[in-house]
Amino acid sequence: MRKYLGTYVDIYLQSFYSDLKGQTNEYCQLVNSKIQDLKHDPYRNSELMKGPHKGRRKVRINNSDRLVFIICEECRECGFHTIFRCSDCKTTSECTLIFSNILLGHDYKGSTRW
Repeated sequence: MRKYLGTYVDIYLQSFYSDLKGQTNEYCQLVNSKIQDLKHDPYRNSELMKGPHKGRRKVRINNSDRLVFIICEECRECGFHTIFRCSDCKTTSECTLIFSNILLGHDYKGSTRW
């Protein structure tokens, strides 16, 4: 599915910053490392989410937390743009990753503890 072979551009939603607030420096460095890897190949080691998170992808940060993001080229190709309705969709490049949030507290089976 990947069309773009360069480094993706990253955009962060306010909810992403809210989830990082209060985390340790080590945790933030781990998240940043994951983001740098994703910018080179966002499809590698990530999986498409279902249900209320349909159209987003997740990748492991550690055993319990997941980094949630959207790949603009996949969003348009699969028709997820009708779900998200981003106001800047037409002006945002397809080679963009939108980091929406961090899901905290997942157990090893993928279901939430809360």
